[in-house]
Amino acid sequence: MCRSSGGYGTWKIEKEEDYEYWMSQISKTMPYAETILTEMIENIQHQIICHLYLSRKGDVTWLAVTEKILDDNGIWIGAVMQV
Repeated sequence: MCRSSGGYGTWKIEKEEDYEYWMSQISKTMPYAETILTEMIENIQHQIICHLYLSRKGDVTWLAVTEKILDDNGIWIGAVMQV
């Protein structure tokens, strides 16, 4: 399972049968988190992350796109950045 690093995260749960376990883990570590399951997406090939900067005035600046690099066990080992 991975989570975005921002204040509001997107969680990816690999298997449907793991859903209840990870929801209980999230509620233990973040008891006030609101979770919404939008859909189950199978066979995800890539994890692409958009990096933005939001100024105090509300201006959004595009920074970069990264693609996660995972080892054979699905563990994050780095990223490739497209600037």
